[in-house]
Amino acid sequence: MKKQKVVYIIFSIFLVIGIGLLAGGIFTTWKYSTFMSHAEEVTGEVAGVERYYTSDREVSYHVYVNYTYDGVDYKEVPLNSYSSGMYEGKKIKLYCDVDNPGHIMTSSTGIIVGSILGGMGILFTLVGGIPLIKMKVNSAQKKKVLENGQVIYATVENIVLNTNYSINGQNPYLIYCFYQDSYQNILYRFKSENLWMNPAELFPIGSSIKVYVNPKDYSKYYVDTQEVSGKKIVDYT
Repeated sequence: MKKQKVVYIIFSIFLVIGIGLLAGGIFTTWKYSTFMSHAEEVTGEVAGVERYYTSDREVSYHVYVNYTYDGVDYKEVPLNSYSSGMYEGKKIKLYCDVDNPGHIMTSSTGIIVGSILGGMGILFTLVGGIPLIKMKVNSAQKKKVLENGQVIYATVENIVLNTNYSINGQNPYLIYCFYQDSYQNILYRFKSENLWMNPAELFPIGSSIKVYVNPKDYSKYYVDTQEVSGKKIVDYT
């Protein structure tokens, strides 16, 4: 249960970060659009390009430009963007804030930043949001089938590690079981939720395990593994 809470917290953090990045992307795009709506195009010249290393030892650049607006010369004004084609003396197209001529931007700055933030925001939101939605749906389904479902007794068929899922390098266990409906001659197979303790001692292969099912739709079920959650096992490892 503790690991399930950790999983919930991790995905919640991803979701919060994603929403924050998405909001940042929308705000940046809006700010850029507002700026461009009352900006004027000017021709500038790259005054200098300074190379430096970030705290992560990645290479980055400071760019400074010269330009003239409304008869006033602006020298070595920082430009908050860089492209590989920039070099000292190169002529570039700039957009100048008519209310604050010291504020300049290239045509792509806001679009690039907004797109990066928005793209990362969508990715983080999906990574965090989709699993949380699934967890909520599964929790609601589990609650409903426990309260109103029918109990059947299935046979444990296999116990495996879920290698598609891990926390801190640890994989959970899954119990696969089956139920033979002799009357309709149908074999039903079920899978437990992720278990963070080895259930083999309580549910060895071939043993019986309780399964709650919706009597009208067996695809809505819950394999009862409550005994594994700590009620009968004290694990000091």
